[in-house]
Amino acid sequence: MTPHGETVRAHASRRTGRSVVPAGENILLDQRPSAWLIAFRAAPRIGLVAACLLLAVALSSAASMLTPQPIDLASMLIIPAILMCIAILVVAVLDWLLRRYILTDRRAITVRGILHQTVADVPLEQIQNIGLSRPLAARLVGIGHIGLATAGSDGWDLTWTHTRHPHALIAQVRKTMDQTKA
Repeated sequence: MTPHGETVRAHASRRTGRSVVPAGENILLDQRPSAWLIAFRAAPRIGLVAACLLLAVALSSAASMLTPQPIDLASMLIIPAILMCIAILVVAVLDWLLRRYILTDRRAITVRGILHQTVADVPLEQIQNIGLSRPLAARLVGIGHIGLATAGSDGWDLTWTHTRHPHALIAQVRKTMDQTKA
């Protein structure tokens, strides 16, 4: 504990400027999603770039048979395709670096966004439902998506995507909720 009664972890988060936790609340959990978020965000987009490049190679080959002076589309597009893949990876890494899931003794918070930061929080005493979604690919790598909902909401008020050990995280949220209500 620091002299002001906050935990060392909460003090460190405030010092680095990442925290959006109201004064007087103790941070119990402050984590990023699993690094698998990078792969799950980037892979479909990189696959699309690769498919477009393969299509260009196929069209280039077909066109070279029909024209006296063939145009080599593949060599013209390889550099832009590589640059696009690098940009996709950079955006995915930034998304992962700038995404935080915070649990305090009073609320759950999500912070995300690269150019436009979005902060959402739900007071623990208002949470009515906790949901877990684990598609096959997520189950294979041990991650899940957690949703928190309040009474009267249509869908999830707050989501923590690509979380490691989602069952343990849900148990921690429930335990904290029980302590809040007591």
